[in-house]
Amino acid sequence: MDPATVLEQGGRYVFVRPDAEGLAWLAERAADGRITVEIQQVFDLAAAPEAHRLLEEGHVRGKLVLSL
Repeated sequence: MDPATVLEQGGRYVFVRPDAEGLAWLAERAADGRITVEIQQVFDLAAAPEAHRLLEEGHVRGKLVLSL
C-alpha cells in the first residue's frame, strides 16, 4: 500500500531503513505499543499456498503470518 492510501485511511506510514539505528527505533516503538501490526490471519506452513493465493487476490487487510 502506498503512503498516500495509508494516510487517506487514517493510518501512519513509517519507513525504516534496515540498519541497526532504524531497527532499534522501530523495536522501541513496537515494544511500548506505539506501533502495532494488524494481523489478518495466521496459517500453518502447510497452508502457505492458500496464504499466497489471498495475497495475489489483493483482498488482504493486515498481515498474513506463517506459523512454523
